[in-house]
Amino acid sequence: MASSNTPEKTTRNSASERFVSLTNEDVERFVEAEANKNTPRKIHSDVVLTNSFLPNENETRQLEDILPPELDAYLSRFLLSVRKKSDDEYGPTALRGHICGALS
Repeated sequence: MASSNTPEKTTRNSASERFVSLTNEDVERFVEAEANKNTPRKIHSDVVLTNSFLPNENETRQLEDILPPELDAYLSRFLLSVRKKSDDEYGPTALRGHICGALS
């Protein structure tokens, strides 16, 4: 029981009071402001590198034209064989990022 000197807690009538109203334009402005400007360049680089591997496999199709089971086999061989320009191996995180970029 609350004493007469303690204010009573008020309850909110709905969960919607916890959220501000946003328009689609608000969301678009936020996404544009937060976008990493290097992402398109990185994705392009990933696609170019992966596509440059395909002729080594006697494959003439582009990534998007290869069926998933075949693409899986190509990407597995790519991941095991790709090296940096310095001839060092890529780390697991870099390889994961590369595949995510190439397939986006």
